[in-house]
Amino acid sequence: MHLRSLRKALKPLFHYEKQEIQEAACQDEVDREILQLLYEAGSTGLLPKDLAFRLKQFKVSRHQISRRLVRMNKRLEKEYGERIAEKRGWHWALTSFIVEAWGETEEE
Repeated sequence: MHLRSLRKALKPLFHYEKQEIQEAACQDEVDREILQLLYEAGSTGLLPKDLAFRLKQFKVSRHQISRRLVRMNKRLEKEYGERIAEKRGWHWALTSFIVEAWGETEEE
């Protein structure tokens, strides 16, 4: 409890990396692939059915994609006080927090 509030107060000073975020939010390879596809899609995001089509080797439905994103949001919000993805109309897109953290990691 105290650690979370301390982390939240000092959040602007922290530098989050892709690996750190994935460990906090993702349970398995499917979650990691969802995030990678959303990152590649950019700010417009992707429809859950398009994500499901691109991940057909994992046999996930569009409903499972949405449920996984909601669970990842809950895990990351509990850990860092940030969301991983947000709905933009019918599309899911990564939040600016995630894009900034992953963008800095890619540049390095």
